[in-house]
Amino acid sequence: MVFRPDDLEEPTLDDVLPAFTYFQAMPIPYVEPEDVANLALFLAGEEARYITGQQIRVDAGALIKFPNGPTG
Repeated sequence: MVFRPDDLEEPTLDDVLPAFTYFQAMPIPYVEPEDVANLALFLAGEEARYITGQQIRVDAGALIKFPNGPTG
């Protein structure tokens, strides 16, 4: 969470720097919608029949660098 004086209406560098650093550290620069769709197709298929109750992140490896997110 970011706290700043009430008179600032626009984001400051301090507001966006953690997220910028977070995304710059990802091994793959960004995730395409097709990447998420491919996961959904796999999970809907027969090959994934034994996968249940999982949270699968499509985050381009960001969890490896920042396990608690950009501020953690």
